[in-house]
Amino acid sequence: MSVTVVIPARNAGAFIGEQLGALAAQDYEGTWEVVIADDGSTDGTLALARQWADRLPALRIVDCSPGRGAGHARNVGAKAAHGEVIAYCDADDVVDKRWLRGLAAALASCDIAGGALEHRLLNDPAIRRWRGEEYAAIELPRPMNFLPFAVSCNVAVRADVLAGLGGWRTANRVCEDIELSWRAQLAGYRLAFAPDAVVHYRHRQSMTALAKQAFRFSREEAYLYKQFRSYGIRRRPARVVARSYLYPLTRLPYLVASPSRRGLWLAVASETAGRLAGSAREAVLYP
Repeated sequence: MSVTVVIPARNAGAFIGEQLGALAAQDYEGTWEVVIADDGSTDGTLALARQWADRLPALRIVDCSPGRGAGHARNVGAKAAHGEVIAYCDADDVVDKRWLRGLAAALASCDIAGGALEHRLLNDPAIRRWRGEEYAAIELPRPMNFLPFAVSCNVAVRADVLAGLGGWRTANRVCEDIELSWRAQLAGYRLAFAPDAVVHYRHRQSMTALAKQAFRFSREEAYLYKQFRSYGIRRRPARVVARSYLYPLTRLPYLVASPSRRGLWLAVASETAGRLAGSAREAVLYP
């Protein structure tokens, strides 16, 4: 099974060398290559990437239209791919040495395979508490109590399946992995968990970045609800909604407490604000 590893990248010079080093250590015995889909980097990312060309089976760099997002970069990378399978990882994470082998093994019996995320190696305890370790190593996550999904930084899909689905959608910019996974399953394609395909995931490293990410992700829940409500997705239960609004109010002392508690408060408040903004943007009620 031939595999193309696609890495969307934009100003990833601080981390991409670590990721490419991890890819160079893969124990996969099949044919594979790496395609970096660059979204207008200006920080030396490409020069650093080229230094790994002689330590990888094959390395190519393709240019994306700057500023159009990771979904667009993944599509451009897929169009340049030579492999039967396209595996995606991110420039700022670190794949385990058995990552490719684990994804390929899972794809023997499915169309899309999602691996596990490990949160300890690249993040200190305070940062892990801000976001929680929601993507565990035992199963695929199931957001909004609907269908499971494969996280975009650790997923492999058969090239013909991705083409049949029309690729990654780019309009929503984030949560495109949830949208693709749900769309694939509703079209009859098989999604499976690849527990041996582990990616060491790097969380956002500041409270401001955390808040922005939490806001953007939660804002897209209204989009997902609007797109998939005809397939049975439901709004959050009233008690869950009430808790999410009461938490920032009843935990206000966290703002002057430890950094870990402050970050936790900020994450929950940003998620709540994101759902309100998404409901307004999509003209649906998903509080």
